[in-house]
Amino acid sequence: TLISDTAIFCELSAGVGASLGLEVFVNGQSGSRANAFAYLPPSITSIDPATGPTKGGINATITGSNFGAADYTPTASLGDISCDATFFVADSSVRCEVPPGAGSQVVQVTVASQSDSNPTVFFSYDPPEVFNASDVN
Repeated sequence: TLISDTAIFCELSAGVGASLGLEVFVNGQSGSRANAFAYLPPSITSIDPATGPTKGGINATITGSNFGAADYTPTASLGDISCDATFFVADSSVRCEVPPGAGSQVVQVTVASQSDSNPTVFFSYDPPEVFNASDVN
């Protein structure tokens, strides 16, 4: 929509990514600009379950926003360890096959090279269990 001789309004379709270019065609003329805009990065609000065994092997659902209107091949990680597999469910949900690990790990989702810039959601691995102890002396 033309606003003035120096401004237009356009509605973008859903998408993902940062540093995206823009090209405009008006009356046979064109103009372009690199790094013109970015979609909002993923934002994580929760993970369910939020705890699991150190051996991993369970599925956890990560909830948030801006994971993509379609499957843009998101990747999820718990700390520095990538999920064994990440499955796109919806713009607000991905599923992580929890890898083996320990401690409390920040949950991260990356889509089109963008990640949550203020991670505040954690997955905690169950503490080790001692089943038997004996004196070695």
